Amino acid sequence: MLHRELIKLTLNVTTAIEWMLEKGYLKNSIPCTKCIDKQMKVRFKKGQHIFKCTKCNTTKSIFYKTIFYNCKKDILELLDLIYFWSLDLNQKKVSYQTNTKSNETMTGWYKKLCFLSGRIIRKEKNNKKIGGINHIIQIDESKFSKRKYNIGRHVHSPWIVGGIDLTTKDVFFVEVYKRDSTTLKNIILENVELGSTIFTDKWKGYANLSDLGYNHADVNHSTNFIDPITGANTQAIESTWNSYKKLFKARSINSSCYISDLFYEFMLKKKYGNTVFELILKNIYLI
Repeated sequence: MLHRELIKLTLNVTTAIEWMLEKGYLKNSIPCTKCIDKQMKVRFKKGQHIFKCTKCNTTKSIFYKTIFYNCKKDILELLDLIYFWSLDLNQKKVSYQTNTKSNETMTGWYKKLCFLSGRIIRKEKNNKKIGGINHIIQIDESKFSKRKYNIGRHVHSPWIVGGIDLTTKDVFFVEVYKRDSTTLKNIILENVELGSTIFTDKWKGYANLSDLGYNHADVNHSTNFIDPITGANTQAIESTWNSYKKLFKARSINSSCYISDLFYEFMLKKKYGNTVFELILKNIYLI
């Protein structure tokens, strides 16, 4: 959706809510919070849309149990914020475009949308593994947050273990603090179908993957980028790391507080492209 189209559909709060109801982004009815087996239906009262019970007259905000519930910002500004976030505009530019003067508010919304991205991807994944017979999976690990030194102690930054299916471009990412053999093998078993061909580097943690039911080949990066005999390489997953690290740098992220969800956000935007805005609105109740 073009931003100009969104503006035409949301000229004011009333038309914006009517559009969201028509598209099914907002529900037309919800269970009453007081009555048993009664519904609260949408009513237009005193210039605003609300939910109202047909029996006890209890009312609730039209945004009840959505990411917009109890938000002080105007819904028009929030829709713009989500739209610009979906295009990966930085917070400073979006703050200006949405009249958001509070850095805390903007950061809070970027985190909220990041967490929602994680919920959407996890719901879709639902324990689904990547790969399979005749599929090549490249697997590698990388660090994404800086080590920080607090008074008297050292805080370790996590590793991200990731894999990419060269056929489908499906990916997985797991945040860990150890990359020993047991940890890596458990991650691979949980995320990669047996029978897949796996390419890795020579890190000892990947030894004996063939014993688990995979076809395994590795490449020694100290001598070659691509193994001259097997063709094994990790170029695709390393390219993915580089792309994501640029995104992390653009967000000025140096903390591990929500790295996993940021990966899900990047995955969501890569997979859905220009339809991310609509996808977020379809999942505003996923909180």
